[in-house]
Amino acid sequence: MNSEPTKPKRAKEPPPDAKIAQIITSEQVVINVGRDDGVLVGDLYRIVIGVDVPDPDNPGTNLMTLEYTKGTIEVTQVFDRVSIAKPPSIPGLLVGGFSGGLSGGLGSGFGGFDFSRPTLNVADGAVALTNEQLKVRVGDKVRLDAHPK
Repeated sequence: MNSEPTKPKRAKEPPPDAKIAQIITSEQVVINVGRDDGVLVGDLYRIVIGVDVPDPDNPGTNLMTLEYTKGTIEVTQVFDRVSIAKPPSIPGLLVGGFSGGLSGGLGSGFGGFDFSRPTLNVADGAVALTNEQLKVRVGDKVRLDAHPK
């Protein structure tokens, strides 16, 4: 007799892209895909923004568009047409005393843990993404990152 809980079957593959439909709190959002779209509890999505990379030798021409991840969310509840998601828990990370949530930046989705890394001494106005642009907003694109099989 198998004592493992039965995992729900996926009706179909969820679409690779969706959007944030509502921000409930800094730790919980609603995305515009749900059970009818094949979403399951545990699906991981990245909140993304596109950053155009201009060609410095050919003004007005872009070399490419980079996809920058503002944060990661995990589906915790699924309804027919929408799902509720929050930043995933990281086993072993003590989050007491850290500010968490979906405010954007490097700590997003990681309980506000501040990863230290060296920075570059860049010219004023040369940074492509500002802190304001990194904030999570209604309408932001979310991209399916991983889902339980």
